[in-house]
Amino acid sequence: MFSGLCQLGLLVIALAGNTLDATPTSQQQDDRNQYLFLIQGFKHERERLRSAFVNIDYGADIHSRTGKVERPARDHILYAFDYDRDKVRFDRSRGDRTVKYIRCSSYALVAGMKNKVVESGVVGKLGPEDSPGHLAQFFDLRCLGLLNLSELQREKPFHSFPVVMDAFQSGRFSSAIVQVQEEENGIFAVTKKSGDVELRIWFDTQRGYSPIRIEQVLTPKDTKEPIVLHSCKTEWEQVAGVWIPIRSADIDRKGRKKEMNLRWEKVNEAVPQRMFDLKDFDIESTTLLVDSRVNPPLIEKVMTFDTPIESKSDNTNLRRWLIALNAVIVCLIGLLLVLRQRYKKWNGS
Repeated sequence: MFSGLCQLGLLVIALAGNTLDATPTSQQQDDRNQYLFLIQGFKHERERLRSAFVNIDYGADIHSRTGKVERPARDHILYAFDYDRDKVRFDRSRGDRTVKYIRCSSYALVAGMKNKVVESGVVGKLGPEDSPGHLAQFFDLRCLGLLNLSELQREKPFHSFPVVMDAFQSGRFSSAIVQVQEEENGIFAVTKKSGDVELRIWFDTQRGYSPIRIEQVLTPKDTKEPIVLHSCKTEWEQVAGVWIPIRSADIDRKGRKKEMNLRWEKVNEAVPQRMFDLKDFDIESTTLLVDSRVNPPLIEKVMTFDTPIESKSDNTNLRRWLIALNAVIVCLIGLLLVLRQRYKKWNGS
């Protein structure tokens, strides 16, 4: 019995030791609180950007079949948004091809075009959270700087600003070890370590808590020098009291480079309503609109919309209800006719 009590005592001591080891030190807690403060500052500054119109030039190196690093034709992106009205416009062009994309609270529109003509003769109408497809490579501009350019344009998962903020505050990075070190001129270096991978972010508190550099570093135990998998630097400028990115460039471990240059036309100014209208797609009258939100998809002539598409959507729903109501009425009339015939038959007999 005595040996059993001793074993029980040793077990309690071991569990207590593990609990103490799992409890963060005061320095670790201070670092985590400081990191969350920096992330909240970044989030607050990005939320101050309510509307904008910006032209973006994007270029990326690729490996050709011969193994050489080449740079194909650059992408030109027209990006407009008004978050107070929950509207986004995103056109991405490369050579003679363009993908046009509009999103609002209740639907999204996407059309692939070649030489200004819709290739499939169809404009797709999607749910607002549905992906516009790999051709558009739509991204949330507010995440620029906190994600490198490859992650920013990744189709899956869809990197919306709320999703990214949740990941950095309480999601997949919540269990990582955090270290915060103050450098010079209000710059704080944050290191989040999970296993053999470190995520390093440099926040500039004098520029709206903007991330000026981000690195993904592999720190294997069997090598002395860490391996930088990805490094991305972003430049910021203050316009209309808001800090906005003007250039972002990154390089991976294979030496492939990506860069994005942004020319802001409007910042927190009203964006013309026409930019969020289907008519601004400038498409042919024979083009069809396929509403993929319903099953089976609803197909209509796109240029029959004499009213804004929101109103047309409401009219379409009303029409569906009227069709259903007419079907019910027809069934009731048929039932009444059957009952009338049976009534006459019973009286006759």
